[in-house]
Amino acid sequence: MKQIYFLFFLVIIVNSCLNSNKKNSEDKLIKELDQGEKNAIEYKKRINNGITNYNTWNYNKLIEEASFITSSAADSTFLCVALKYINKAIFIDNNKLEAFNIKFQILCELGEYKNAIVVLRKIISLRKYNEQTFLIQGLLYEKMGINDSAQLMYQKSFDAVNKELKLSPTINDQIYRAIIMNFIYGNEAAKKEIEDIIIKNPQNIYAKRIQERVINNFDRKKFIEENIPTIGVTKLE
Repeated sequence: MKQIYFLFFLVIIVNSCLNSNKKNSEDKLIKELDQGEKNAIEYKKRINNGITNYNTWNYNKLIEEASFITSSAADSTFLCVALKYINKAIFIDNNKLEAFNIKFQILCELGEYKNAIVVLRKIISLRKYNEQTFLIQGLLYEKMGINDSAQLMYQKSFDAVNKELKLSPTINDQIYRAIIMNFIYGNEAAKKEIEDIIIKNPQNIYAKRIQERVINNFDRKKFIEENIPTIGVTKLE
């Protein structure tokens, strides 16, 4: 009989604990939802305030608010607001790389790839090293189906990184060249390149990671999608 009572009370205790854990989880979820709603309200207030006052902001304030939106917005309406801010900042000073980088990101998110390429050309004029910029431009062209221009940009990227390797060779540039080779010489050439790098630098974790995650299982379409942020649809005339 004592054993039966013991089991009975054990079941009560276990159920009590389960119900308590469930209630705690529910309370936590409710708090998180409440906080999320509060954050959303504050976010919209900040956006609305900006729409009213952004013409009075200086360059740094415009950059700050545009960065705030692009780092947290997935809504095209808010991204268009950020684009207004960044265009105003560029009007104030059109020789700052930071503003054009943010504008490029916004245009990609909106699917405005043609305009993004125009911005990339400005970025190229402001930057000293452009191997990555050329690659991104190639990816944009390929996404739009303009394959001849894409291949031209991949070759420019390859030539630029080779130039850097002659001036000041680094392992990161060697790895980058291996990635670009996928687009010019094919995946087998890229595999051989990364294997040679790893043989010469067996302790380099980054090279091994790129070999495993990018080159050995290279998926061209996936690579393009992952390196061009977008929530929109490509707009072609």
